[in-house]
Amino acid sequence: MVSMSMIPVLVFLLSVSYSLLFLAPFCHAATNTLTIGQSLKDGETLISVDENFELGFFSPGNSSLRYVGIRYYKIQDQAVIWVANREKPISGSNGVLRIGEDGNLLVTDGNGSPVWSSNVSVVSSNTAAMLDVTGNLILSSNDSIGETDKAYWQSFNNPTDNYLPPMKVLVRTAEIHVFTSWKSANDPSPGNFTMGVDPRGTPQIVVWEGSRRRWRSGHWNGIIFSGVPYMKAFTTYQYGFKFSPERDGNFYVTYNPSDNSELLRFQITWNGFEETKKWNESAKTWQVIQSQPSEECENYNYCGNFGVCTPSGSPKCRCMEGFEPRHPDQWRVGNWSGGCGRRSPLQCQRNTSSGGEDGFKTVRCMKLPDFADVKSISLDACRKMCLNNCLCKAYAHVSEIQCMIWNGDLIDVQHSVEDGDTLYLRLADSELGKLSPIVVFIVFQLI
Repeated sequence: MVSMSMIPVLVFLLSVSYSLLFLAPFCHAATNTLTIGQSLKDGETLISVDENFELGFFSPGNSSLRYVGIRYYKIQDQAVIWVANREKPISGSNGVLRIGEDGNLLVTDGNGSPVWSSNVSVVSSNTAAMLDVTGNLILSSNDSIGETDKAYWQSFNNPTDNYLPPMKVLVRTAEIHVFTSWKSANDPSPGNFTMGVDPRGTPQIVVWEGSRRRWRSGHWNGIIFSGVPYMKAFTTYQYGFKFSPERDGNFYVTYNPSDNSELLRFQITWNGFEETKKWNESAKTWQVIQSQPSEECENYNYCGNFGVCTPSGSPKCRCMEGFEPRHPDQWRVGNWSGGCGRRSPLQCQRNTSSGGEDGFKTVRCMKLPDFADVKSISLDACRKMCLNNCLCKAYAHVSEIQCMIWNGDLIDVQHSVEDGDTLYLRLADSELGKLSPIVVFIVFQLI
């Protein structure tokens, strides 16, 4: 028989028990690993050892749908850097992340139906997943847990819209769309924009809208991406990109920050911008260090083929010397997309042998055109190679790259006031002696 004096004690104990039962499904798992037989329910998370990252279910923005993702943990703005079931969200809070019978990571909905799997060939069913301090989710044998070189699968090799500094991006022989934007700010499903590396000639970072280029970084010259404004000024303390071979024989792009304690990430945003973001602890927000395209001239081929865009220009677009607008009426109203055409045919294009030999106009401070062929030859040999090929429209010789030749139209060219490379533009002999239209105008005004 329970005495009246014990009733308050029993009420207290029952209250505590009920509270613990209510809170249990929503407490954090006190580990950074998931092994066979364990499951991660909605409301539970894995947390990296340094407490920078957590893995669990989340709902983006004002959405009620549930996704499994990795996000920052101990800062206020818990930006999501990776999403598993981005194409198959879960309705309700009964989703589970576990390791399946085949050793793969598996996300199931409230009915137990699979909505996502790591879907790789696993040598051993005795697998385990670990959330690393880098933000990388690594699936491997339980005997080599967390070892990336022995991993069966890892989120860094299957990214969504974010690149984190420890990540290695494989550079293939053709362009590769590695990162895919969200569909909207509240919808992680694959969006309209992708970002990756185009290795042709020299590697470039490219943002695509569908299959169409939206922006490119300019050519990698061994130190910087030559088309990113002001990048050279930041090289010593901010930009640490490298393209280098690894032991597996493949080529990778990596980024090594000057300060590993900083939280830094690169993102392709849902509306198509490549952004570099750094966590500002004092302001408690993600600070956008740079965003591309940053202005109209950064939009891919804004002035059309053989056009040159000058950010400070008025108008911003002009034709290269020796060229004129293909559609003058459109050019006059500010529609420059049609580009420019050559005024005088090259010697090799003429049906007659009359006239002098083609030559080259030196054009300085340029973001060099897209789609270059690269040769390891001297400046003089580069010039001769271009001159002896009727298809060659221009060449350049950059010390870190050597000879660059353009056999097609000159596309996405900018004039850079701050910096840039020298382009040698091929012109007919009759054009080489002419004054530029700007000079003619100035001379006329002085007469």
